[in-house]
Parts: sequence; structure tokens; C-alpha cells
Amino acid sequence: ALTKADRDAWAELNGYQGIITLTSDTALDGTPRRLRIRNGSPAMNLPVTAKGVVFKDIAFRVDEAKNFYANGTPVTFGENVIFVDNNPFTGVFGGSNLTDLSGDASITIRSGVFENVYGGGRDKKVANASVNVTGGTLYGGMKGDNGKPTGKAELTVGNAVSELAIDNIYNFDQVNIAQDAEVTVSGKLNYRQSDTLDYQGKLVLGAGSTLRFLEADNRVGTLGI
Repeated sequence: ALTKADRDAWAELNGYQGIITLTSDTALDGTPRRLRIRNGSPAMNLPVTAKGVVFKDIAFRVDEAKNFYANGTPVTFGENVIFVDNNPFTGVFGGSNLTDLSGDASITIRSGVFENVYGGGRDKKVANASVNVTGGTLYGGMKGDNGKPTGKAELTVGNAVSELAIDNIYNFDQVNIAQDAEVTVSGKLNYRQSDTLDYQGKLVLGAGSTLRFLEADNRVGTLGI
């Protein structure tokens, strides 16, 4: 759903060996531009390969239900990320929906309202998948992967400043609760949604951290603590 001018601007940055930071005022090729996720486009596939892409101080307008695919580029949704009309991406994936990736994939959330966030791809493999949530709101959940990466799926959640609430945490080899963090899980903490997924399910509590469940039976499966 990108115009030719959009694609040309991204092409100039493809393979960039640094961190690309995009804000509402960012000019990709000398002309102010914005990312558009239009009607009729089933997804936003990040059209650039770099050491990382950071979105901050930016407003997304997502016309209808769509997924975001980072395709292996580490992506951070940083400070002051908002979605117009509180209409976020249906799913944010660190990997791809088209092909298996040989490298790692990661998503970091610091602000914004999100539905589901996956470290890996959508039914496509990555080497290692990770999700780091230090802020924002996840009303669906965070998952290491939609399937199972060839390596490890690791999730890190929480910060030392404010309490963080997450609906569900699924599909992980290891989940870390950050030092001095207060994290509340209102739904399920389930290290594997299917018995066919070979996740290890290790829970690591940082020093001074607190993990709460709104329902006593919401921890599913045996976790190594």
C-alpha cells in the first residue's frame, strides 16, 4: 500500500547499519512523509532492513484490522506512540508472514495501545524471538511466537517505575519480570498454548519484583521458577 515515492524513500535506507528513528516530522528523502496503512492493504510489512527501527512521538492511523510485520528488523515502539481512534494493529510480529528467517527477531513496546505482540513470525520461523514490554497497554497478549522458533522465545515485562498490566502471556521458553517491577496478569500465563509446541516455560523474577494474577488458577502448566 506504499506509493512509489514511499518505496523510493525506504529504498534509500535499506541495509542501513544504524538505528532509524521515525517521528511524525521525519523526512525520509528530504520531503516530509508519513507511514500510511490504507484500506485494502492486509498488512504493513516493514520495507527496510536495518539494525533497528524506532517509532516515537508518532500517531498511526490504521483504517481497518491489519497486522504489522518487522521481517527480522528489531522494532521499538518508543515514547508517545498513539493510534488514532484507539485502533491498533491486530498483531505486531517481529518476523514475517511470507518466509522463514534465519536471523533473530524482536519487538519492544514502551508506549501505545496494542492487541497482540509476537516476537517471531506468523506461522513462519525465526532463529530466536523476543518481546520486551516496559510500558503501554496490551489487551490481547504477548507471545514469544505464533508457532515455535528454531531457537529460544524469551519475553521480558515490567519496569521499576509504574505497575504494568497485561491480559495474557503465552508461548515462551523464558519470561523475565524486570527488577523492582509490578506486573499484573489479568488473563492467562501459559507457556504453551498447544502440547505440540516444545516451549520450556521458565519464569524468572527479578529482585524486588511482584507478579500478580487476578484469578488464582490463571497460571497454566508447570513453570520452572
